[in-house]
Amino acid sequence: MRVQCNGVTRHLRMDILDRDLYDRTHANTPAQTSWTMHVLAKLDAALGPGPMEKPIFAVGDPIGPPLRKGALLLDLEASHFDDLFPRATPKLSDLYRQAVNPPPRPAVEIVSADPKPTSSEPVLYPPLARMAHVSGRVRFTAVVGPNGHPTQIQMEGHPLLKPSVEAAVSKWTYGDEIAGATLSGVIEFRNSCTSPPNG
Repeated sequence: MRVQCNGVTRHLRMDILDRDLYDRTHANTPAQTSWTMHVLAKLDAALGPGPMEKPIFAVGDPIGPPLRKGALLLDLEASHFDDLFPRATPKLSDLYRQAVNPPPRPAVEIVSADPKPTSSEPVLYPPLARMAHVSGRVRFTAVVGPNGHPTQIQMEGHPLLKPSVEAAVSKWTYGDEIAGATLSGVIEFRNSCTSPPNG
């Protein structure tokens, strides 16, 4: 472990630190692990009580208050800890930036609908599809029924996405003048962990 002490970088052997903490039967282990406890007390003072039970920084909560950056987070952001793991990819500072700037949430977009409905029910991202990181496009065709709602809905796309499209499109409303007309459209589901589909 690499630490700064009085402006000097010092290296602490983790096997000695671990022995002081966990192996009291070792012949060279001090009877009182005062140095180790002093280090842990400093960590508690810097991070607050129970640092091992809580994240070092909050992630992805757009509703909560803005993140207050203390000295530790400022050092992390400024890449001061990157040399702790010199061969690691990504660096600690990169991980921090990714955590405080989470990827966009999964989204559903009506790419096309011809003809356009006079009113449309939103298409919801199925929870199971979100958990499975399923994304893609669902293409559909339907016939406008006499009551102005689409019927005979035919779809092409992932099986986890089609029921959500059918549930929403069946509630869309069209004017009486196009009863019996064929309509078509494309709904795109974008998951934050995948690239946009090509087709």
